[in-house]
Amino acid sequence: MAYSHDDLDNINAAIASGADQAMIQGEMVKYRSLSDMRSIRNEIERALSPSKAPSGIGQIFVPSTSRGL
Repeated sequence: MAYSHDDLDNINAAIASGADQAMIQGEMVKYRSLSDMRSIRNEIERALSPSKAPSGIGQIFVPSTSRGL
């Protein structure tokens, strides 16, 4: 699912106001509980945050020698 920053803003506003529904991806979504809303908010935040690759991945090691080998 592709979330937008508007989706995150909408669910944060709904949580802050005590509402049980929020506009997500152009559709009004009704949640069963605050816990459900927080879970979806966390999912949206993870989807929008840049992924962090562990250091060392994608790096190339080029050995050098003093003899030109």
